[in-house]
Amino acid sequence: MKSISRKTAVQLLKIILSAIVVFHVLVLVKVIPYTVVWGGKFPNYEAVLPYEIASLLLNLSFILLVWFRAKRPASKSGSIGLWLMFGVFALNTLGNLFAETLTEKLIATPVTLGLALLSLRLALKLNHDSLPKAP
Repeated sequence: MKSISRKTAVQLLKIILSAIVVFHVLVLVKVIPYTVVWGGKFPNYEAVLPYEIASLLLNLSFILLVWFRAKRPASKSGSIGLWLMFGVFALNTLGNLFAETLTEKLIATPVTLGLALLSLRLALKLNHDSLPKAP
């Protein structure tokens, strides 16, 4: 099975994480109802607000981490951060599987699984990006 390149993983992570940031901003400004996030477990908008802000800041941090990793692939701190990203997205995938809302189960689960796998790709530092292509 052919692995995706580090460059492709970086680009996909930037695109998906940027879309997630936009999504959370839309929840914060009440364009998207708060009931479709966090498993639908919050009774009102005020209760979900701190979690949405934290999620927004975390995803912005992830974008910065991916950008940093793209600029410095050999960085040990970047590697640790990507392992943490992998853990967050892997746990989030499990959480989405048990969400009460169908939207999270059907949409967020595959998205967070993809983010976990892309984070893992960058964390593993596979070096075959520069290997010659097989005939």
